[in-house]
Amino acid sequence: MMILPPGARLATVYRQLKIPLLLQPLVICQVNYQRVKLNTQLKDGDVISFMLPLAGG
Repeated sequence: MMILPPGARLATVYRQLKIPLLLQPLVICQVNYQRVKLNTQLKDGDVISFMLPLAGG
């Protein structure tokens, strides 16, 4: 669980988690199981999911 200020956006979460700017385009993020942009405003109770593309061989 994460405490955010009222009116926080997804970009606020990225900053608090210290996701490097260079990696941000590689991170797939969803709010309430919907893919969203970084400027999406969050509401109390939102579920935020992060996925990283993986490759193998």
